[in-house]
Amino acid sequence: MLQAKCVRNVDPRSDEEYKELVIGSFYNVEEVSMGQSSTSIGLYGLKYGFNSVMFEFYKDGKEHNIFKDPEYNPYLNLRVIKG
Repeated sequence: MLQAKCVRNVDPRSDEEYKELVIGSFYNVEEVSMGQSSTSIGLYGLKYGFNSVMFEFYKDGKEHNIFKDPEYNPYLNLRVIKG
């Protein structure tokens, strides 16, 4: 299971969901929505998505780079078609 460790609190929202994040705490990741210029992370039990820059990611207890993993980065699965 992918986990996210909150390492910084940079989200400008002031709602209750945002206030629940604690720096240094681990959260189970429900969804990774990676776009070309931003990545949103959905966490189990929390209603809203959060910017990925707020987290470090871990898989099987080891630090994990979601941007280099085709399971989370859909752009790594694209095939170039030569014409």
